[in-house]
Amino acid sequence: MRVHIVPTYRCNQDCSYCYTRPFRDRFPTDLAFPQYLEVIGYLVEHGLTSVSFLGGEPTLWPHLSEAQAFAREKGLGCLLYTNARRVAGVPDSVTVNVSDWMSGDINKNMVRHLSWYRDKGASLCLRVNLAATDDTENWRNIIVMAVILGAQVSIAALGIRPGDTAAGARVVRCCKIGLEHGLEVHVSRPLPRCVLTSAQLELLEQHCSLRQTCDQNTVIPVVNPDGKTVFPCNSLAIDLPLAYVFESREKHLSWPQVCEAARMDFPHICRTCAWLRSESCQPGCLGTGQKGLDE
Repeated sequence: MRVHIVPTYRCNQDCSYCYTRPFRDRFPTDLAFPQYLEVIGYLVEHGLTSVSFLGGEPTLWPHLSEAQAFAREKGLGCLLYTNARRVAGVPDSVTVNVSDWMSGDINKNMVRHLSWYRDKGASLCLRVNLAATDDTENWRNIIVMAVILGAQVSIAALGIRPGDTAAGARVVRCCKIGLEHGLEVHVSRPLPRCVLTSAQLELLEQHCSLRQTCDQNTVIPVVNPDGKTVFPCNSLAIDLPLAYVFESREKHLSWPQVCEAARMDFPHICRTCAWLRSESCQPGCLGTGQKGLDE
């Protein structure tokens, strides 16, 4: 059993696409370290095996290093999601958002920090939130850097409109570049199936780690900085009790209810789609939604 811990929603960047921006006012206070110890101890008793730290920017939390050390003492796997502007502790795995590298400017300080994590034994993953305006030629520079660092790569395609085959082709093109360099490529957020041809879908399914849909059993719940409330995923703000992490999740929340609530922002064309009705597709990420597509 794995859980995300958000020790703070504070961040040292202000990315326009960030889905956690609305949470900063809602959770203005960092997680207290004694409360973190209590949460981890409670969840370990109920089968917790690994913990991820994300934010916000978790390296801004002054207790991150000792929090990772405590997780290791409890025998837990330890993962970190960061923008790599800072370093803190030595997790098993580091996923770094390098979306701003798509502008063509690779941050040397970030590379130095990632090299430090790698040399300490952490596995690395470079993640890009792929936007419609991104130049995929700059993706090649990221791929070269991933090869140098020995990192995997992950693509999160945000805000893709159902039927936008050009956006689907852009994702596939990026995946192919990674595969050509022998890298492991993940597509980390659901893509509408209608943005891909049958051949493109087959390529991604055979050679990449591809997520088509989310459900309660595959998404990782998030413990917020108050140490009390849990979100069902890192971008779907529905308040749930801490017991949601380990109890039957349907007891606390019906996943069809989540989907129905999220679909209020989805385009009408999707609501009659056979793929959607069969739950083999979602028109994008439930958490980030598809606002404005009905207009």
